[in-house]
Amino acid sequence: MWKSAIPSHACIALCDGTRGLILHNDGNAGRLQLRAVATYAPPAAPGRRASSNPRRADTGNATLPNLRTVEFLSRFLLFVDRHASKWPQSGLVIVAPPELLDLMRQMCAPTIRQRIVAEIPRDVSLPTVEEIKAGLVAHSRRRLRATGRQHDAAVSRPHAQDVQE
Repeated sequence: MWKSAIPSHACIALCDGTRGLILHNDGNAGRLQLRAVATYAPPAAPGRRASSNPRRADTGNATLPNLRTVEFLSRFLLFVDRHASKWPQSGLVIVAPPELLDLMRQMCAPTIRQRIVAEIPRDVSLPTVEEIKAGLVAHSRRRLRATGRQHDAAVSRPHAQDVQE
């Protein structure tokens, strides 16, 4: 059996460093049916606001964004673990920019690490679930073509929306 980038009934965790989204594939590997399960946005820091005074504005400390990113990812990974545990038999696909994937690998708990079946290094700053789905479907099709293997007949037939005359 071949491995698709997004297997049947997998949980998909998407992250861009400022917000996260968890999707569930209710379809099979060839015909994705993504459903939004949960969204994650970190809580706002109390008492913080942008300063219009240039003397008091942020000086651009290089370590501060890294600390914020690490804090965000640690909370997001806990969020993913909590939601993905609702489907104990399904795999987990992580979609994030490459630099975040590296951090996530280092920070992942063993319970999450065991369930990861694929990592997709992509920028996921897409505004809607439908656009995210279109990007993941395209990635999955490229992956299937690269393996050169055929899968079920429903996938090998062109879909009406894919045929352009």
